[in-house]
Amino acid sequence: NILRIVTGTTEGENEYDLNTMRNILKHYRVRFQEKSVVQVLEILPEAPGQINAIYGSLWCKLSINAIYVGDDTKIYLDVSDINQTIEILSQPALEMCP
Repeated sequence: NILRIVTGTTEGENEYDLNTMRNILKHYRVRFQEKSVVQVLEILPEAPGQINAIYGSLWCKLSINAIYVGDDTKIYLDVSDINQTIEILSQPALEMCP
């Protein structure tokens, strides 16, 4: 079974939170793997189709392992290339894959 845990708050993570989570998982002998994710900011809760637009601009350029919604309408992306993802999503207008 796989469980994804994003440690910290929507404003960011800190070393204390990360170490606390690591220690808890180790204490209970839970095998885990750490991965960096991209947090998408400024998502409007009342605007439909935003996840589709994000996915549609990324899927042909890199591997998308997971997209999940967090607190306060934040979207998290587990992708193969974080820098490329940030570059693509930072464009003024997202270019959709064919």
